[in-house]
Amino acid sequence: MKNLIFLLLILPLILVGCMGFGMVGMHGMNHNHDHGAMNSEKNSADSFIIRTGEIDLIAIDQNNDDKVFQDQMHWNVISDKAENCPICNMKLKEVSLDKAKENLIKNGFKVK
Repeated sequence: MKNLIFLLLILPLILVGCMGFGMVGMHGMNHNHDHGAMNSEKNSADSFIIRTGEIDLIAIDQNNDDKVFQDQMHWNVISDKAENCPICNMKLKEVSLDKAKENLIKNGFKVK
């Protein structure tokens, strides 16, 4: 009788554990693609707004309104027009040139 009660209590826990493991295992088996490659393929046309080296905010501000659009996670993603970040696909936030410069310097980027 004790064995039956023990089995009835433990069996559901074992089944739930196996189901959870199975889902994780299945996800891992079918999830062998590279997210970085997906982003670069999907957004290669937009990747020019990912700034490298010394960043020239004046040159980026082509319409001379003293504002640019900057990603709030990837500070070196900057454009002069409203668009999405090619890395995370979040909408770029409009900021002043001074704020963009402050964000870049605070996060270790070089600004001209």
